[in-house]
Amino acid sequence: VSRGQGHYEDIAVHANLACVDDVWATLGSANVVERSFQYDTELNASLWHGDCVRELRGAIFGQLLGRPCSTLDGVAALDLLRETALRNCDHRTCWRPMQGLVYAIAPEHYGA
Repeated sequence: VSRGQGHYEDIAVHANLACVDDVWATLGSANVVERSFQYDTELNASLWHGDCVRELRGAIFGQLLGRPCSTLDGVAALDLLRETALRNCDHRTCWRPMQGLVYAIAPEHYGA
């Protein structure tokens, strides 16, 4: 969450989204493991509808990237997501405003 002037506060949102080949998607709180499906009270909705899945991916990526990207195919959207995340990592480190909500996390520091 932006607090202005390049200052951010991390928040954790528990939601899972998978879009596969712009034809199938699943969205919800369940992790794709036996525990989520059999023991925890978690739920996902899944759909097979190319137009809806592409629109969902475009809306989610647009929100993460802070710019429209519904006309990009999946590969171009992922490339833009990666580039933006890396650039925002540098911006965040130097307390400069980020574009959108996504930034890269160094694997060696994640969860440390």
